[in-house]
Amino acid sequence: MGSGLALKLLVSLTGMFIGAVVAEACWRVLSFLFADYSVTGVTAEVDTRNTASIRLLERLGFERVGFQAGADCFKGASSDEYTYHLSDSAWS
Repeated sequence: MGSGLALKLLVSLTGMFIGAVVAEACWRVLSFLFADYSVTGVTAEVDTRNTASIRLLERLGFERVGFQAGADCFKGASSDEYTYHLSDSAWS
């Protein structure tokens, strides 16, 4: 079983500044994982409606590799998820 990292922000804290902080934090964690732990890849699952997280993943170099309909239930509604992957070779 792999390790996970979840990002959860309060709606009142989202915005350009917080987005930049989250992007920097993710970049540092990924750099640490690839450099110090020799991780060969990182996978992310994201709700298809979460456009901010999708933009962040793509900006970090993640590639969309999958789609799962009805993957989860959020606020009483079925939600779909995209799967993203970032390989160590794509990171370097």
